Formats: sequence, C-alpha cells, structure tokens
Amino acid sequence: MTDAFADKAAAWDDNPVRVAVARAFFHAALPLAGAAASGNVLDFGCGTGLLGLLFACAARRVDMVDTSPAMAQVLRAKIASQGLGNVAVHVGELTDLALPEASFDLVISLNALHHIADIPPVLAQLARLCAPGAQVLLADLMAEDGSFHGAETVQHNGFDPDALKPLLESCGLRVQSTLQHHTIRKPDAAGAIRDYPQFLLHACKP
Repeated sequence: MTDAFADKAAAWDDNPVRVAVARAFFHAALPLAGAAASGNVLDFGCGTGLLGLLFACAARRVDMVDTSPAMAQVLRAKIASQGLGNVAVHVGELTDLALPEASFDLVISLNALHHIADIPPVLAQLARLCAPGAQVLLADLMAEDGSFHGAETVQHNGFDPDALKPLLESCGLRVQSTLQHHTIRKPDAAGAIRDYPQFLLHACKP
C-alpha cells in the first residue's frame, strides 16, 4: 500500500491550523465524552497523535490507529519523548486489525472519514469495538466544493452529517447530537481565504 502521507508526516505538526483543529475537537468533545474519557480510548485515523495524545493524560489507555507508517513513526517518537506508557500504535486498516471487540469506552476520529472510500464497514467495525455505554465522537468537514484539498485527491469532499446518522444507527449506535465545533480558515487553490466548517457528531453504544 502506498503511504499517501510519507512526504507530509515529518512536518505535519508544524501547521498551526491542524493543531488548532485538534484542540478545538478536544475541548468540544470532553463534556460529551464524560467519564468515558478516563477509560479505554480508540483514536481512529490518528495521524501524528495531535488529538489522541491530548486524551492520554486522563485515559486508562489510548489505542491509536492509522494506515500511514510515516505518521506512526512520528507518533511513536512523540510517545517515547513524553514517556507515555498507556498509548499503543497500530498501523493498518481498521477492519484488518485484531483489536479486542467491545473494549473501548470512547471512540474518537478527526478528519479521517473523508479519506475512506467505503465508510459503512469502518463504522460497523467501530461499533463492534465499542463497549456497552461507549461514547463515539466523529468530526470531519461539512460538505464543501472540493476546494479544501485543491489538487489533492480525497474520497469525499466533506459530508452532510445528517447522511451519516442512518449509517451509524444501522450499526447499532444511537446518535445523540451534531454540532459545528470549529471553522478552518485557509486559502483555497486560487488563494482566496475561505471558511470550512467542521461538524462533531456524538453517538453512543446502548
């Protein structure tokens, strides 16, 4: 499998926009996660850990999943430098990894879904990994015109979160709320400054 992030991983954390997005998610997610944030946490599409590592100080354990070996290499270096003993990194497709089912109290994912061609099997696997009562917090771009990524090819130009709700519910998750938690302001391919809203979808496993 080609690593689409091989040339980006080393400098990924240098972008203040990405750092701000992760922090905005964290602060919006904590009240929704409640006590689940102190349990076993799964960060799907973790990248270099900008989001998941924010949860590590309070969580019992954080399992971080990504398909990019280059991103995982950066993340492992950060884990080592911070001396974190409760964080594990898994490289590969979520549906291929042998993660224990019904073992996570909190599932988080930030801007990963738009890179996935076939979303329903991934959501089904996330639901299987949730323990009863688990909280699920998924954030991504609202549907946009493709200008966010410019010439870069992605699987989806954002989402209408209402279209994701039945997919989650068909997996046995119960959607609680959707909110706009952050807006990314950046230039599009033509150099014009644009606002790209992000949604945060909150579901739970009954």
